[in-house]
Amino acid sequence: MVSTTGTAGAGPARPDLAPPPPELVLRGTVSWVEGAGWAGRFTLPWRGRERAWTVEGVSFDEAYRTAMHGAARVLSGHDEAR
Repeated sequence: MVSTTGTAGAGPARPDLAPPPPELVLRGTVSWVEGAGWAGRFTLPWRGRERAWTVEGVSFDEAYRTAMHGAARVLSGHDEAR
């Protein structure tokens, strides 16, 4: 459990570190491309923008890892580098 101190309802000291909304939906597709391997397209709405990333020519497991890694980058605020 995380506890904080301060005035109730004052909001976070740093809005960029605000907790995520109660429900987030990672959307995506993973499809087989003959001769190339698996390709994935993923999106996640975050802070008023739809964040998107893709991967091509990888194993199915790598496509899944890319989905999770991309979501982690978005939620941690490190998605702007890609």
